[in-house]
Amino acid sequence: MKKILVVEDDMMLSDLIKTNFVRNGHEVYQAEDSAKAIDVLAKEPIDIMLLDYDLKDGDKSDKVLNWLKTNESKPKIYCISGSIERYQLLNEIIPCEYTPKPFSLETLLQIAF
Repeated sequence: MKKILVVEDDMMLSDLIKTNFVRNGHEVYQAEDSAKAIDVLAKEPIDIMLLDYDLKDGDKSDKVLNWLKTNESKPKIYCISGSIERYQLLNEIIPCEYTPKPFSLETLLQIAF
């Protein structure tokens, strides 16, 4: 079982992701903005983080990644975005993987293995 943080402001998508990971025995946390994501990361030992680039609070995901650079929490990070350019921006801050939107549930579940 892995602890997974889904940072996604589209709550329908976030709930779908959570449901499928939970069905496969994982513990899932959700955050719809950078402040909530940082709060979870500060409190929980997260193994995997799925991180959307644009969040509804107006922040970009770089706020979360910059926080990670200066803290002990080091989850495996997957940038979920429809844009390779956005992924490249994040990957310059901290190494992360790219999972393009839209993605299949099979692709998503492979992340946890």
